[in-house]
Amino acid sequence: MANKFQEIYENLEFGERTVELQKFLSWLTQQLSTEEAKELCEILLPEMFEGEKENEDEEKVGGKESRKVIYTHDCHNSAKYHKGKYKHWCKLVKSVNTDKVNGYAFDGDFLSLNTENLVPVDSIVVEVCGNDYTAYRIVGDNDKKEVASGTKSNLVTFIREVANYV
Repeated sequence: MANKFQEIYENLEFGERTVELQKFLSWLTQQLSTEEAKELCEILLPEMFEGEKENEDEEKVGGKESRKVIYTHDCHNSAKYHKGKYKHWCKLVKSVNTDKVNGYAFDGDFLSLNTENLVPVDSIVVEVCGNDYTAYRIVGDNDKKEVASGTKSNLVTFIREVANYV
């Protein structure tokens, strides 16, 4: 019985498979016993879910899982006075240009200072509070590990350190 289903399925052209398969399955559900339906599922389902498996593989970037977690800036809950007095920003770093000597060395997306952000696990985020620069590796929800720190006066050294982690 399984060979019969396999043969019918393989004889359909790829473009026809979706429409024809729907018609075929509709007809089969009315004709088959439970055991015959199980046989059919064993044949068709692996191929039908092949595309989903490919998408799961694409979710891994550079062999790393791209699960998103919550990140907040260290000054997220600071007083409005503090946030207004000092310069603040944070950036999800995708690459580092070590030829630059300021914050423009960090290529990536700016993140919100005042709200929670979703970022990929194992990504690098650079935070600035006044003259202090800190780079973190994001390891979980509101969980980050410091990988580098510096000040505006030693920014070139800080940029080079961060480049080693990206």
